[in-house]
Order: sequence, then structure tokens, then C-alpha cells
Amino acid sequence: MKVVGVDSADAAHYPLILAVLPDDAMSLRLDYRPDLFDGSAARTILDRLVRVLRRFAADPDARVAEVEVLSPEERRLVVEGWNATDRPVPDASLVELFEECVVRAPDAVAVVAGGVVWTYGELNARANGVAHALAGSGSLVGVRMERSPELVAVLLGVLKAGAAYVPLDVSHPQERLASIVAEAGVSVVVTGEDVFEPVEENPRVHIRAEDLAYVMYTSGSTGVPKGVAVTHGNVVAFCLDSAWRDEVVESVLVQANHAFDASTFEIWTPLLRGGRLVVAPAGDLDAAERGALIAGHRVTNVHATAGLFRVLAEQSPEIFAGVREVSTGGDVVSSAAVQALLRTHPGLVVRTTYGPTEATAFATQIPFAAGDDVPATLPIGVPMDNTRAYVLDEFLRPVAPGVVGELYLAGHGLARGYASRPALTVSGSSRTPSSRAGCIALVTWPAGVARVSWSSRGARTSR
Repeated sequence: MKVVGVDSADAAHYPLILAVLPDDAMSLRLDYRPDLFDGSAARTILDRLVRVLRRFAADPDARVAEVEVLSPEERRLVVEGWNATDRPVPDASLVELFEECVVRAPDAVAVVAGGVVWTYGELNARANGVAHALAGSGSLVGVRMERSPELVAVLLGVLKAGAAYVPLDVSHPQERLASIVAEAGVSVVVTGEDVFEPVEENPRVHIRAEDLAYVMYTSGSTGVPKGVAVTHGNVVAFCLDSAWRDEVVESVLVQANHAFDASTFEIWTPLLRGGRLVVAPAGDLDAAERGALIAGHRVTNVHATAGLFRVLAEQSPEIFAGVREVSTGGDVVSSAAVQALLRTHPGLVVRTTYGPTEATAFATQIPFAAGDDVPATLPIGVPMDNTRAYVLDEFLRPVAPGVVGELYLAGHGLARGYASRPALTVSGSSRTPSSRAGCIALVTWPAGVARVSWSSRGARTSR
């Protein structure tokens, strides 16, 4: 019996199947599932394998660390192309830029809270009073206060005195606060009981961009709490990032504890752009209280940690009426919560953020608007202005798009180091893979996200 007209086709049940076909010359065939990979992606993977095999064929004694998997084009993309974030930043201090806002619009509202309404001129005078009282008190000032308008004036006043502030959380045990004060070398601690009289004249203190603005202690979740030393230049670059538009930070809800880096965004970004701080009362707030603040003061921007964002977006989305942008981060952000909020308020933008304290609050971000594809697992985003994000392997080499590695960060937002711990600063730094002339940052810190990979929409976690 003869069987004719028979045809066959292979089908890959796994995402990728590499077949080695023996012949006079060994050949390779890569089968792939078209629902997971397109032809171009499969060809790229096979090309990388061939590149590695050719290297070992040419040099059998080559070490793995010396074998380059990426093509020159891929390396330029992940090292330079996706990190082309350079943007001019003023060589100025927070104080200088704030005082420029005072000169431009002294009667514009700077702070509101309860029955308190302070203009830029009034906030400036109150901060001047703090600065004059702290003159000669030392370079590091502890601030142990509840959230309030007075807290804002004290933080600004410390900077005007030429010092840096060390936030002290009033809810923390006295032993922890004493440890922070001792390690940081705090000279004086300002509390809510201290009273300062307004002074019209600005202090004649020259403050440079490279001077310290604050030393913020980490939570210690990965070990012993560490004091991250952040400069004026770090904060200025962060606050003037093009991701934050003036109309979005026109009226910002201040609800973060000043001992957490989200307060850097909530306080300094509006104050350097002529915006208004809506300071929430001290203590915990429920959804109704937040909604009343948002509606009553026409809040345009709200930042909430990932957990709080999920609860508010899914259970009380109506409170965000009138808000132009909600940003969130600090943990895994719920895709369902983002989609729910965008359905309720299609004119709103939800921006997810990521960044360790060592990178001045946020280092990456990505916005989502109504109509956008919101993936089930949200990416942590693309680098902010003047920030470079590298996904590296264990040999500190860039990995290819889609390949999981460790996230390293560099750029203007990179903190000076760990206060009073020079050895830890050195041990936590690494050379970047960039060879650009004029590269500002030559060290990076492992960014705290366990494993990440590049995708077409930026870096994404592999958790």
C-alpha cells in the first residue's frame, strides 16, 4: 500500500523549543509559540545564541563574564537609547527657587489647612523666623512635629538657615529617635511646642546645590535603618522633572509623613512651581475626610501609597472628582484599581512611580489615561529626567530586553550617600556601564527591586 499526499507541520507546545539538528554541519532550529513571540523576537534570541557559540568556538578558554550576549545595537538601546533623559536643571538651591516664587507672586496662596491660609510672602516670613532662630545651631536639625502648616515653615526655615533637616516621626519609639539623633549628629531638635516669630528679611546665607537638604532614615526593612543624605540639587532635579506639570501640581494634598520620601514630592514640587499645599490634619484620615479636603480646596494632585490607592480607588473612587492626576507607588500597584479609577474619572491620569529613598523619592514613572492598555502587571516605568536605569546581570553587564536582571540607578537624583556611614556608601556603589563623555554619575546603588526586565513600556518587575 502506498500513502500519498501526506503533509506535516511542527507545533511548539512550550514557549520556545531549541532543536539541534545533526548533519555534516550542526544546525539549530528555534520553534516558538506565535501567541507569545513574533518572528523578530525569536530571530533575536537565536542570534544571541549563535553569537555566544561563535565566541566560544573562537576562544574556548573565554570566561563567561567576558562573553557579550548583546549585539552592539542592543547594547546602545538599553544603555544609551532608553536612558536618553538629559534635561537642563538650574544650578540652584531649594531656597533660591522658592524665594524666586515669592518675588514673582508674594500674594499667591502657598499653604492652606483648616482655618489657616498663608501666602508665599507669609510662608517666607515664617520660615525666615525659624532660620534666624536657628542661626549657628549646627548643620543638622531634627524636626519632630506632626503634619501641619508649621511643619512646612520649619522645614523651609531649616534650609534657609543653611542647615539640613532630619525628619523624626513622632510615632516612633523614643529609643529609635535617640539612635537617629546620635548617629546623624543632630545638634538641635525642633518640636511642635517651639514658636517662631515671622521675620521679613531673608537670611544672608549662601546655599549651594551640592549642600545637604535633608537626611532621611529608611524604614530598616532590609536591615538596620540608614540615613540617606540628599542634596538641594537632588531635590531640585526631582521637583522640576517634566513629568510634573504646573497645572497638575497647582493644588497638592499633603498627607505623607515628613519622615517618608513621598513628602519630598508633596511639599517641594508645588512650592518650587508656585503651587498650593493643602495640608491634611495630623493623624489618620478616612475616605470621606480626604474627599472633603479634595473638594473643598479643589485639589489637583493626590499621591497615595499602593495599598491606600487600591482601597480608595476601588471603594471610594468618587472622592477624586476634579483631581487631574493621582500618583501611586511604594509597592506593587493594583492594575484593577488603576482601571477602576480611570473608568470612574476618564479625564484623570494615574501615574505609577518607583524609587528608593537613595534616589530622592521616585526614579521611574509611567502615566495611564483612559483608553490606554493597562496590563495586569504594571511596569515600574521609564527613567525620570536626568536618571539612568540599568538592568544588569551578576557581572554588572547590561542584559537584553525581556531578560531579568538587577535594577541599578544613576543620575541627578542619586543621593550623596549614607550619613555617617562612608564604608556602607562605598560598598553599595558600582560603576555604571555607560561610557558617555560627561556622564555625571559614576556610581549606582542596587535599587531594591529584587528582579526586573526591560519591556517596550519601560522596566517591569518580575515578582
